[in-house]
Amino acid sequence: MPYYDNMLENPEYFIERKGRVAKVTYMSPDEYLHKSCELHRNNARKQGKDFTFDEYVNGFVYPQLANKYADKMRKGEVFPMPVIDYASGDQEGRHRAVAAKKIGINKIPVMEVFEV
Repeated sequence: MPYYDNMLENPEYFIERKGRVAKVTYMSPDEYLHKSCELHRNNARKQGKDFTFDEYVNGFVYPQLANKYADKMRKGEVFPMPVIDYASGDQEGRHRAVAAKKIGINKIPVMEVFEV
């Protein structure tokens, strides 16, 4: 995720050259998942499709990967923070959010990216 890491390291460049601004927000894993779902739903609606939150989690989250991440988190492994990129309509981190929820983490840092 070098692109997103660079946004935090060089915010002026991304504001001036890319028209993007990033901020770190703490939210619950469920808040992250709901925001990610809504982002994907908006993209799907443009193609005449839709799905519920439960369909999103069940269809877009692979339990074995979330469990693997949860095990690694329990052992102290550090993961990149999840991202919700409203400017590009993308996200990165739903498996990490589910893993955090599984091990009882109440708040996670999330990078939110907006157009300037």
